[in-house]
Amino acid sequence: MANWSIGIDIIEIEKFQRYNIEEHRSFYNKIFNDYETKYCQSYKDPHPHFAGIFAAKEAVYKAINEFVKIELYHIFISHDKTKKPIAKIDYKDKNNKKLEEINQQLKKITIKVSIAHTEKTAVAWALVLSQDQAEKLDENWDDIDKTIQDVIQNEFPSKNTT
Repeated sequence: MANWSIGIDIIEIEKFQRYNIEEHRSFYNKIFNDYETKYCQSYKDPHPHFAGIFAAKEAVYKAINEFVKIELYHIFISHDKTKKPIAKIDYKDKNNKKLEEINQQLKKITIKVSIAHTEKTAVAWALVLSQDQAEKLDENWDDIDKTIQDVIQNEFPSKNTT
């Protein structure tokens, strides 16, 4: 098993603008849970936030599959009090014979995620670490995250970063 893995995704916000939630409710219900939908709709323009959360789910999906095979619909993005994104995995697939094995593997990893967007694109990256690697990283995480955010902001100037 790997010690760490990185995933990244970028998406054009226009894709979510073309499919507004009022007219494409079933599309949004397949991708986003109630929390994610309410979070995005709490903003005047929800589209960059929908795109950002979608990109975060894709980034987590790409990174986590080095450790455990799950599907995109098992990944949820919530936020802490400062609106910093948090990736959560909800694996409850009762039809899978490996349910307990997968949940045990999920307990052995830590997921870090970051989202940024410009007026046209949303980008997210995810870092999935084994528990021993995560313990080493935690003490320096805020500095690392700030450095990554600074690089993203310099390369892709934007109005919002979450």
